[in-house]
Amino acid sequence: MSEGWVETTLSDVAQVNPREPALGSDAPFITMADVNEWGVWAAASGPKGTRAGARARAGDTLMARITPCLENGKIAMVPSHLERVGGSTEFIVLRAGDSLLPEFLFHWTCSAQTHHAAVGLMTGTTGRQRVSGSDLVSLPILVPPLSAQRRIVDLMT
Repeated sequence: MSEGWVETTLSDVAQVNPREPALGSDAPFITMADVNEWGVWAAASGPKGTRAGARARAGDTLMARITPCLENGKIAMVPSHLERVGGSTEFIVLRAGDSLLPEFLFHWTCSAQTHHAAVGLMTGTTGRQRVSGSDLVSLPILVPPLSAQRRIVDLMT
């Protein structure tokens, strides 16, 4: 581990399913189909309307919580032009804290180690398994200084 890197848990550096004020019916809405497998950016397919579900901000990471979407890599970031969005109830929202770049959190979420751990946390009957946000908060994360995070993100994109 390099100097300045800290080993901690997700709950110490990010919010999982953070509280967000209600959205208007005209707010953009991201469905599971709007997220490409192992893509980077989500795209809203239409207005929220009366649908309930996840609430997120630009820069947040959306991660599928249900089988087979999680196993297939339905993970994406909310783009900056979508300031606040609604999303499928089957998304977990991850929001980077002050010590974490949102892009670094996204790449950590997509890493093989994190993805495998999240899939291993799924519970439920066959064909209807889900992972909960409360289970994800205990996942370990190695956090480099912000300058190193920027270099890593630049290499990943």
